[in-house]
Amino acid sequence: MTGDLFINTKDAWTTWGVFLEDGSEDKLLQAAPMKDYISNKSRQDDGKQVLAMSSQVDERNVTVVFCFAKAATSFITRYKSFVTEMYLGNITMQVVNLGIIFNLKYLSSASLSSLTTLGKVAVTFCEPNPMNR
Repeated sequence: MTGDLFINTKDAWTTWGVFLEDGSEDKLLQAAPMKDYISNKSRQDDGKQVLAMSSQVDERNVTVVFCFAKAATSFITRYKSFVTEMYLGNITMQVVNLGIIFNLKYLSSASLSSLTTLGKVAVTFCEPNPMNR
């Protein structure tokens, strides 16, 4: 687990005891939507004109689930530290086995479950420019 995931250059496992839930990597790799095409809808013409010469990728929101493993430090202590890192706003997340660094903006989080020493947290990010990885 050590060295698998880095958040703002911090090893997520050694810092918070955190790893990505199965399926979260798939969500990170999901293709971003396209921006709307430039179009002109004139009353003088049937249908509309669509300029598709310059298609561009749009921003996207992605929700991933972080799992807090059982550790000597309580879930609440590690969760607070993790959320403090998220509050920085600008998040770089490196998933080593994918070989990609995601440049994200923190939007929100929701605690899905927690016990004294372990838990899960769903975190929603915005990826302003999916082409900037």
